[in-house]
Parts: sequence; structure tokens; C-alpha cells
Amino acid sequence: HRDTSCFEIPGNEVLKTEPKQHTLHLIQCLSGNETGFIDEWEVNLKSAIVNAPLDADMHIHIIADAKASIAVNERLLAAKLSEAVWRNKLSITISNIESQKEAWMHHLGSLLPNQFDTRIGIGGYLRLFSYEVILKYIPRSEWEDLKTAV
Repeated sequence: HRDTSCFEIPGNEVLKTEPKQHTLHLIQCLSGNETGFIDEWEVNLKSAIVNAPLDADMHIHIIADAKASIAVNERLLAAKLSEAVWRNKLSITISNIESQKEAWMHHLGSLLPNQFDTRIGIGGYLRLFSYEVILKYIPRSEWEDLKTAV
């Protein structure tokens, strides 16, 4: 399985009123492929797309381990998003972080030796490492404008 896959859905030229000057970047982090969990994620994704801003393109960054990456990719292919008509450009990138997962878990454990909540899987902590994954998709000139909610 590749480390990164990307779905690009162009905006509808008829619906666009003017060129978009910025892109909204949304991060979703997942671990595992339990059916109920992936079902809930799919509803969350579709809600984010339906409520996308009218004045910006949107790039959804999905940061996931191997199991979640495969499940998400299958759901996106089944959803046939590329056949839909969107006002603005929509990009969805799936980054499989399986090769980094063990090192990231070790790093978190060393930073939070007695506070690391083992009930929460790595999916709950992946956004702390999002800068290692998504910055290559954001122009350097926009880095200062990044706002992150952790």
C-alpha cells in the first residue's frame, strides 16, 4: 500500500464566481478499521464536504495508520466523489503513517511517561505530528497563517 494517495475533484467552472485565493485545510486522524468507526468517519467526512466554505477550495488531509488508510481509500472509491459537482476544488489526501507510528508512539511515551493515556490509540494523537505530514501541501508563504486546534 502506498504511503500517500490523493483524490482531486475540480470545482465546477459554471458555479465559480471568482478565483479562490486560499484553501481551507482540514485534518482528520484515524487508526484502525473497525466498521462502526469507519462508518462514523464517513459521515463526518461527508458533513465536512457538504459544509465546505463557499469562498475557498478545500483540502482534507487524512492521516491514518495502514488499516485505516486501506478502509478510507475503499470508502472514498465507493463514494464516487469525483462524479459529484462541487462549487470549488476539493482535494483529499490520505497519508499512511504506519512506518512512523512506532517512533511517534515512543516519542509520546517519552514526553508523557506517566500521563500518556493508553486507552486512546495513536489516532487520537496523530494531529500532534500533522506538521510532518501536511506542510508539503501548503505553500511556505501560508505557513504563518496556519491555525491549528489540538
